[in-house]
Amino acid sequence: MDRPTQRPSRPYTRDEIAQKVYQHFVLDKAPKSKKSNAFNVCLYGGTGCAVGCMLTTEDADLLDAHHKTAIADVMHLDACQPYFQMEDLEFLEELQEAHDYNAVGETVSENILKVLKEWECNYAPSQS
Repeated sequence: MDRPTQRPSRPYTRDEIAQKVYQHFVLDKAPKSKKSNAFNVCLYGGTGCAVGCMLTTEDADLLDAHHKTAIADVMHLDACQPYFQMEDLEFLEELQEAHDYNAVGETVSENILKVLKEWECNYAPSQS
């Protein structure tokens, strides 16, 4: 999944978030974001973290410029508001954790799938 080139016209629904993250990490097998800060926590830019992959490059860079990596710290910023609703904050936090922290032997895609199943999301791409 390529990064969007424009902001969405409305915030993504939880299922839309799930479908985008599923596409990016499970179907496309995107690697864990290679852009990280001094604490080895990924940033929104680069190959895209579980939240960053849904942002335009420009908005990901704006969030990275704030030097805050937790979605809870940036949800109120203009660069984030067009994409997400506050009611999805906990879901987004769990997706970030699934991406950022893997136990030995676990993959990002396995961790992402666990979160999507726990939240009972409709993450499979629609069959047209």
